[in-house]
Amino acid sequence: MTAIRPMAPDDTAQVERLIDAEMAARRQETGAAGVERAGSRLVKSRFQKDPAGCFVAEDPSHGVIGAALSIAWGSVAWLGPLTVHPESAGKGVEHQLLQAVLDHWEPMTLSVQGLEADPALPTAVEFYASFGFRPQFLTATLIGAVDPDGPREPIRQRSPSFELLRLAQLPGALEETMLANCRRISERHYPGLDYSKELQSVKDLHLGDTLLLGVGERLYGFAICHATPGSEAETGSCYVKALLIDPAIDDQETLLALVEACEGYARMQQLKTVRLGVNLACWEGYQAVAARGYHVQQLQLRMVRPIDDLLSDPSPFHFNDWR
Repeated sequence: MTAIRPMAPDDTAQVERLIDAEMAARRQETGAAGVERAGSRLVKSRFQKDPAGCFVAEDPSHGVIGAALSIAWGSVAWLGPLTVHPESAGKGVEHQLLQAVLDHWEPMTLSVQGLEADPALPTAVEFYASFGFRPQFLTATLIGAVDPDGPREPIRQRSPSFELLRLAQLPGALEETMLANCRRISERHYPGLDYSKELQSVKDLHLGDTLLLGVGERLYGFAICHATPGSEAETGSCYVKALLIDPAIDDQETLLALVEACEGYARMQQLKTVRLGVNLACWEGYQAVAARGYHVQQLQLRMVRPIDDLLSDPSPFHFNDWR
C-alpha cells in the first residue's frame, strides 16, 4: 500500500529522477520535445526553502513513486511541482499527495492557496478543479536577450538618481533595513505576502542575489534573481523569481529600471538571457516588458482556492512565478 510521508533530504535525488521520468513520458506522448518546464533542477532549492511543505509517496516494492512540493509566502501558499511516476499515474497517488499538502496548509493563516497548471493538459486542470482550485489568469514566461557588450539605452533619468544595491553585499544593519523594506512592499501588494524565505534562500544557498532599487534607504523595488548552477535558473539564464515595485510608485519607468538592473546583473554573470514570470493580469507591466523586446516562451494557467479573496486585481508591477 502506498504511504504518504514528509520528504527527507535523502529523497532529493529520487524526486529529481521522478520528474525527469514524467517529463520524458510526456514528451513521448505528445511526440515533441516542447518547451522546457520547471523540472528536476527545482527540487533541492524548493525543498530547502520549506521542507515541511514537501511530501513523497512511497511504495513498499518500488520506493518513492511520487512527490509534491509546496511553499508558503506568508499568507499565500502555492504547490508545485506535483509529480508521479508514469507507471503509477492515474491510480490515486496524485490525490493522496495533494491532500497531504492541503492538510499541511489547513492550520495555517492563509488567504490564498494556488498553483500553476499546464493549460494544454485538460486532465490536470480538471484534477485541481476537483479540489476546489479555480482558473484565474495565464502566467507567461518571458525571455529577453542580454546584450553582452553593454546596457541598452537608459530607461530613466531622475534626480536624485536611482541607486542599485545587492542584498548579499550589504552590511548587517543596512541589510536588516532593506529586508524590512522588502516585507513592507510585499505587504502593500497583498496583505500578509512575505518573500522572506526566497530572499533568505538566495543568500544562504548562493543561488544568485536580490537586486534593490532605491535612493538611500528608500526602497523603490526589488528583484529576486536566480543565476547559479544550483539554482532554479536554466543554463545560461538569469531567472527572476519575483519582481516588485512599491505600489506607492507603480510606474513603467521604475519597473523598466529594475528590469534593466536584472539584465545588468545577468551580463555581469556572463548569462545570455533574463527570464521573468508575468501574470497576464498585470497587463500594463507585461506590455512594458514586451515592448522592451521580451517574448513569451511558455504559458501556465494560474489556479487558486478562494479561501478569503482572490488575487484577481494584482498590481501591474508585481511579477512572480508559481512554477
